[in-house]
Amino acid sequence: MSMLPLAVACGTVIGMAAGAIGASGYNLATDLAAPERQGTIAGVVSVVLALGSVVVNIAGGAVLQANPAPGATADGAPVSSAAGVYLYVGMAGVLFVLAAVPALLLVRGRSAAPAAAPAAAAPTVPAGEAGR
Repeated sequence: MSMLPLAVACGTVIGMAAGAIGASGYNLATDLAAPERQGTIAGVVSVVLALGSVVVNIAGGAVLQANPAPGATADGAPVSSAAGVYLYVGMAGVLFVLAAVPALLLVRGRSAAPAAAPAAAAPTVPAGEAGR
């Protein structure tokens, strides 16, 4: 039985999660910035997301390659052990917590959104001028 459909499904869900995290990063960072600086902040967020992605991919690949399952191969290539996969998932969890803590502090430090202003009352027309 091929594991390819499961791998594609997992990759799709991970991609959707990464997209949601990126969008949340843009929203939080630009919401805290002055309107004239939001473009610059969005650019900085883009660069930081790209660099973070590269670093995590390189580190994750190194973790998985450093933990091969003894004697297990797939098409002649060594297969990562369960310990390597658990370490990789644990590393991602630690990074998530390290990112979530300052985000929560930033969100809690923001003031609540201002209440909508009441609708302006319709101008009143004197009784004698209603049909003019």
